[in-house]
Amino acid sequence: MNTHTSLRHAVFVFLVAMLALSSAALRAQTAPSPSPSDAGAPNPSPTPSVTPVGSATPAPTEETITLSPFDVTGAVMGRYEAVDATSGGRVRLPLMDAPQSTSVITHQVIEDVGATRILDAAKYSAGISESTIPNAQDRTNLRGFQQDGATIDGFNFFSYSNVDPVVIDRLEIIKGPDAILSPGIAAGTVNVISKKPSFSGNNGSVDFQVGSYDADRAEFDYNRVIANGKVAIRVVGAAEHAHDQAAGNFNDSQIIMPMVSFRLGANTQITAQFQAYNYYGASYGGLPIDFSVGTNTPAFTIAGLPSDTDYYTPEIARHSEGEHHRLFIESSPIENFSARLALNYIHWTGDSVAQNMGNIVNPTTGVQTLENGAGGYVQQNPANGNWVWTGAYPVNGSLFNTQSPGVAYPSGSVSYQTRQYLNLQNDYVYTWKFGNNKSTTLAGFMVDYNSNPSWAFPINKPNLPIWGFTQVPYQVSPVVNADSYSISWDDQFYASEQLSLLSDHLLLTGGLGRSEYKNYSHNIYAGTAAQNIVSANLPSATIEVKLIPQLALFADQSQQAQPNGSAPAGYANPVTTGKQREVGLRAQLLDKRVYITVTDYKITQNNYSIPNQANNVIPPPNPLLPPLFTDRIATGLEVEVTAAITDQLSLIGNYSYIHDRTPLGQVFRGDAPDTADVLVNYAFAKKGELKGLSLGVGIDYMSKRPGDNPSPGGYLNGYNGPIGQPTFYLPKRTLTQVMMNYRFTENWKFQFSIDNLFNVTYLAASTGRNSVFPGTPFNPRTTVTYSF
Repeated sequence: MNTHTSLRHAVFVFLVAMLALSSAALRAQTAPSPSPSDAGAPNPSPTPSVTPVGSATPAPTEETITLSPFDVTGAVMGRYEAVDATSGGRVRLPLMDAPQSTSVITHQVIEDVGATRILDAAKYSAGISESTIPNAQDRTNLRGFQQDGATIDGFNFFSYSNVDPVVIDRLEIIKGPDAILSPGIAAGTVNVISKKPSFSGNNGSVDFQVGSYDADRAEFDYNRVIANGKVAIRVVGAAEHAHDQAAGNFNDSQIIMPMVSFRLGANTQITAQFQAYNYYGASYGGLPIDFSVGTNTPAFTIAGLPSDTDYYTPEIARHSEGEHHRLFIESSPIENFSARLALNYIHWTGDSVAQNMGNIVNPTTGVQTLENGAGGYVQQNPANGNWVWTGAYPVNGSLFNTQSPGVAYPSGSVSYQTRQYLNLQNDYVYTWKFGNNKSTTLAGFMVDYNSNPSWAFPINKPNLPIWGFTQVPYQVSPVVNADSYSISWDDQFYASEQLSLLSDHLLLTGGLGRSEYKNYSHNIYAGTAAQNIVSANLPSATIEVKLIPQLALFADQSQQAQPNGSAPAGYANPVTTGKQREVGLRAQLLDKRVYITVTDYKITQNNYSIPNQANNVIPPPNPLLPPLFTDRIATGLEVEVTAAITDQLSLIGNYSYIHDRTPLGQVFRGDAPDTADVLVNYAFAKKGELKGLSLGVGIDYMSKRPGDNPSPGGYLNGYNGPIGQPTFYLPKRTLTQVMMNYRFTENWKFQFSIDNLFNVTYLAASTGRNSVFPGTPFNPRTTVTYSF
């Protein structure tokens, strides 16, 4: 057992012991609940309502409305601590009773940090960190696994753009496979809960933001209750024209989402949403690292090259537009029984011009290079294409010498694609009590359809000098080099049962999902077709023991399965399956003001797909080499805390350790072993000279992490050649953000924040040696909000 693993288990045992010992004192306590009239006190018994946008005008009510068990209450304990979630099992449950590790990032966190992408707020949940592309596709790492695309209200989709924060009400994060929400994903799901019309009253807001980087946007939120409280309408929208430190890296976007909710009696509600957006942004690919960087030296971009250098013209860009249609029907026709129907249709089109820098030429030998971190490097001879192994590194870990490269080889393609998604979810839940016990039974099914025709043309650019370069427009080849059409069809039937026994001291949850996946692809360019069909039974089980109502120990196990459709035509697409087990504790302390979770987990997955780094040469192999498939084992420890320490002082923070390896001991690109985040906010009293003022600080830490995937080969199960390792590592970094909010009148609020307060020079992410993203420097931002 290595030192990290021993430390992980020691920390876990220590925390369990300390919280268990404290239970004796808590068991004897009968602390009085705070009065709802106490200023700033947490709400001890949240009511079924949706948090209003701003100061509300109460809507007329003629009957008591029953909140659907498929909706969260929207209540929080303090500033950052949520009460419940629905994503893990589709049914609303207190976080203390969730069937597996579940975190909630409240809207207040999103607002306080001024999030411009999901990760800005989600990183305050344990196990979530920066991945390999910081400027597109909402790419994140979750428990070490790279996540692409987004999930909104349980519907998965892909887009070049990140989800605009104006549509986000909160984030519900499920850790590990979820046989109901996302049965094909091993690491878990960040589920965006979208804003919905509010029946709380008439309100709205308009925001304007300016800043040095990733800013310059306006947004609005407008809510009205009409028809004597039977209908609520809401419209949110935003427009952004932003850029970051790279000279040509820009982001232009517009989005609008109108929605309406109808109440049909006290027990039925229908909500319809239409979301339309247009996005145009640079396909900025970062900078090459210095040629001297090896596995034993801290990575840095080419020495002397300004971090805002942009080898990409504004025409190297992504464009996408989409329309999302969502419909939710929820009803409780009889006591204890509820039903939900959710429909989703997405039409998305995108075109992208991608430029690859290729492998930089060694100025001494004149050959393209690719390093291997196990003690040697790989060199490709451009004359015959052979790969040649060389001797060990110099002592300082340099690949060749300290001389910087002189030439890079741009190449790429312009691609077009259209995606259509059709999704249906139908759920039924029945609850009943017998004595001091309770049963919650869920059954349902879902169907997902996705079609994606796409085609691409190669682009040509002359060789690009690293120093003193001049941008030259690309030329598009008239010959198609990719033309394909793919269809996927998934269907799933599932059922789960949760029993609350012994006056809620014992919770038993069991579920079974029957999933079928059908992927069909037709490579028109190559004249080949393939299909991949998977059927799987995915059981899950959880046991939770509450020593006292405020302290619970839990253990759960869940599984996932899906076809792996990443291999080019002519190569096998193996099925990937995974399993997770968790053990941990949950504690609500100090009259529920503090919520703590500690989780120890293990994820095993087979046939995980890895991009083949050997394709990153100029010219690329024809046909491209297949991806590499490997098994992987990830074990980790997560500690997460949310707290309303006082009525004014709030905190959310986490620490994560992960050990993620192939059977050959290889690590994965962008996978940081240690991460930690904390956000602290102090709101001054509601009376006096500082009324309406709050101050906050956020700290984000990531340890050293691999900058690229091992090459060549080496990932293949049963591989007998040299074991590849990453060729370089991104250095650890700690970033600090400070923020100030001041509501100086009932209608006006001013927010000022500084990202990267100490102007730390760091590397945010990378996909390879030639594509490393410098981090954003000192970045002040100002937002003015008018509420009405």
